[in-house]
Amino acid sequence: LIAKIEDKEGFDNILEIDKVTDVLWFCRGDFANNTAVLDLYKYEKQILDKISVYTSPLYVAGECFMGIIHEGLPSRAEIAHAGYLFSCGVNGLVLTDEITQSKMPVNVFLLADKLKKKYRKYIPGQVLDE
Repeated sequence: LIAKIEDKEGFDNILEIDKVTDVLWFCRGDFANNTAVLDLYKYEKQILDKISVYTSPLYVAGECFMGIIHEGLPSRAEIAHAGYLFSCGVNGLVLTDEITQSKMPVNVFLLADKLKKKYRKYIPGQVLDE
């Protein structure tokens, strides 16, 4: 059972939802459509700050690596943000169907896997190797 957190009501009840689901899925695209887009970071940060109390794995969706569709590669900002999400303990990214239809879809999945493996080991305050 996957619980898609896509509005303020889901956000406000995430701890209760977590008790009865197998996966939490923070859908930034829908969430931004249902709240003030300028508050999206605030909500994302609050969800990430609570990640250690969730019993369900947390996945993030919403325009992850969309730069590949237009530019052929994800942007550096998208790559850096994905590394940040993994370093916070996010279990994975949900990529859209447009990614699979892009110029180099396999490379996006390989990149996401590499980021996850590298940054999931990161502990805040730890100095990263190059």
